Amino acid sequence: MDMEKTEASLRGRACAPYNKKIDTDSNLKIMAEYCMRKEHIQYLHLGTGSHNLFEQAYAYELSKEYDVLDYYTMEMLERMSESARLAIKEISTNIILYAPVAKKEQFTNAIAYLVRRLDENTGKENFIRYSFGLKVGSADWEMLKKAFVASFENTKNLFIGSKR
Repeated sequence: MDMEKTEASLRGRACAPYNKKIDTDSNLKIMAEYCMRKEHIQYLHLGTGSHNLFEQAYAYELSKEYDVLDYYTMEMLERMSESARLAIKEISTNIILYAPVAKKEQFTNAIAYLVRRLDENTGKENFIRYSFGLKVGSADWEMLKKAFVASFENTKNLFIGSKR
């Protein structure tokens, strides 16, 4: 996000991603519901890439409700959160684990990617920051649950369209 803000300001244009995490989370709900409709999903294979168990569970349950499990997978970075992967494995074996790969001459890009992931995953609003040792009903669980639920209400006010 910081890189996108920098690039946008250098070029004098609007920042393409949402500025608030709740907006990104709300957009995931809107896009998942839209893509999983029978008339749309037949043309694609949808994967939700997240380490947030609330988001993954929502998309998984939506795919079951819409009866489109054959067109859907969960995705996560390999070894980013083993506990999340194990939790997901309990409900579905339909998961793709991926890892970024770079040639030696792209090493600086790989480092930049790693720094972005570390920054993102330690952010105050990020699920993975709290996922290690997370217990159902704990204060962290309730805070994450509240944010997840709030993102549904937020869909009503979300801007959908091009910012550029």
